Amino acid sequence: MNYLLDSNIVSYILKKNAIVDNKLREVNIQGGMVFISCITYYEIRYRLLLSTNYQTTLTKSEAVIF
Repeated sequence: MNYLLDSNIVSYILKKNAIVDNKLREVNIQGGMVFISCITYYEIRYRLLLSTNYQTTLTKSEAVIF
């Protein structure tokens, strides 16, 4: 099964939420794919740019997203 994630779920991924991490691992094991829309990508990017430690966080998040 494939999933399209919204910005809330991507935020949980970036915060390393255990429940969401486990679900992503489960999807990966089952051969599913995970996607985000361009809108979600730019919502997350915008929020990260507003954060105080944005460059480090932005680099880490881009590694997770791509």
